[in-house]
Amino acid sequence: MQRHYWMAAAILTAIGSSLVAGLVHSATESAAIAAPTGYAEEREAESAPARYVSLRYNEINGRRGPSLDQPILWVYQRSGLPVEVLERTPGWWQVRDPDGAQVWIAERMFDERRTVIVSGIAGEGVALRRQPLDDSDVLAFAERGVVFALDRCMDGWCRLDGARASGWAPAAALWGLTEDERG
Repeated sequence: MQRHYWMAAAILTAIGSSLVAGLVHSATESAAIAAPTGYAEEREAESAPARYVSLRYNEINGRRGPSLDQPILWVYQRSGLPVEVLERTPGWWQVRDPDGAQVWIAERMFDERRTVIVSGIAGEGVALRRQPLDDSDVLAFAERGVVFALDRCMDGWCRLDGARASGWAPAAALWGLTEDERG
């Protein structure tokens, strides 16, 4: 069984204090996973545009197909991790994680609460600023892999809220945004 682990490990440094949060990823495979052959004809798919949600629990199984009978391919250990919804069927959603892996997860495992993960710019983290301006005061620095609650986005900037740091970050440095939110 292949496992996909998400857990705290990166460091977020705020002006005047050090904070710990983040993400480490270890996987043996990150290939796209589809429903079993023939499943498309048997199900009644609910079509919807792609959107983002977050994982509700600290341990969630990602499966090869939309059924408890399908093998577990990934085990996610990160409540709040953003995922992109690709397809919905009754009781199951196919999602893409920040690393691009596609799995099926039971619908009840998701939270509508929006979160984003710092993907960084050129592999670096991102400064959280007081205002949505490049020359605004830096409040904190978030390294790649840190997850934040998404407040709102405008003009290519997003307001992020964390347990111990909040501020504005460029949308280009975040994963988990729609095209409209990217600006």
